[in-house]
Amino acid sequence: MQTMKYMAKIAVPALICLLFCIQTAGAQGDSVRLAYRFAPGETTRYLVNMHAVGDEVVEGIPTPRHYDIEMSSIVRVRCLESLASGKYKVAVDIESGSLKSDGKTAEGYTASTNVKTFIITSDGRFAPEKEGGPALSFGSVESMVFLTVFPSEPISIGSSWEDDIPLPQNPSIKVKLVFSLVDIRQRVASIQQKISTPIASGISKGSQSGNSNVRIDLDSGKLISSSGTGRSVIMGIINVSSGANAQNTKPSVSTLTLDTKYSVDRLP
Repeated sequence: MQTMKYMAKIAVPALICLLFCIQTAGAQGDSVRLAYRFAPGETTRYLVNMHAVGDEVVEGIPTPRHYDIEMSSIVRVRCLESLASGKYKVAVDIESGSLKSDGKTAEGYTASTNVKTFIITSDGRFAPEKEGGPALSFGSVESMVFLTVFPSEPISIGSSWEDDIPLPQNPSIKVKLVFSLVDIRQRVASIQQKISTPIASGISKGSQSGNSNVRIDLDSGKLISSSGTGRSVIMGIINVSSGANAQNTKPSVSTLTLDTKYSVDRLP
């Protein structure tokens, strides 16, 4: 009798552990298809918050210029049409927004009311401009809702994928995206995302990099939330006033470093 009790004492925890391992292995082995889904006439709204802090150092000027900028926007995504081959015609605009600089509300700030229309695939890739897209500039408030690109095949937990996305405003420059499917709980996929891109615009150059955590609703095919941090370093040439009357100018090297925190949350 004592032997049976002893065996039961050992066997029950071992069985529970075995079942847990089997369930975990099964969950990690199951493949899922990550995909955006939109229905014609459907509207999804997101709250996008961005907070950038940094300094601009200009050659010849002893004191850096400090920046502390907060932006809050409600971005509206509307599906205009469901097209063939898993593509959607989508319209995006900013419903409302606010801006703060150094903790103070920016007087006279008005969020852009331009409606941007483009075609996007279920993988999150924009159609070429000649086919109706893209209309979003990388780094814009609206683009924060569409930063995650999915693989074209089913994947399982632990899978990684990457992509190089050409900048709409400069296709010769590629945005490097690296993703990893970290977990799936209650039909919500958690994804880690890394992003990096060079900056080259006119006489300016530099780089951007960042990390974020993304949550996708597998049933609705919608972004639930994302949050992350980023760093931008931009170098360029600016004209600096000089002379007694500050009427003369001379070109000087400017280096701007910004650290950004952001969050995107789907609204009810």
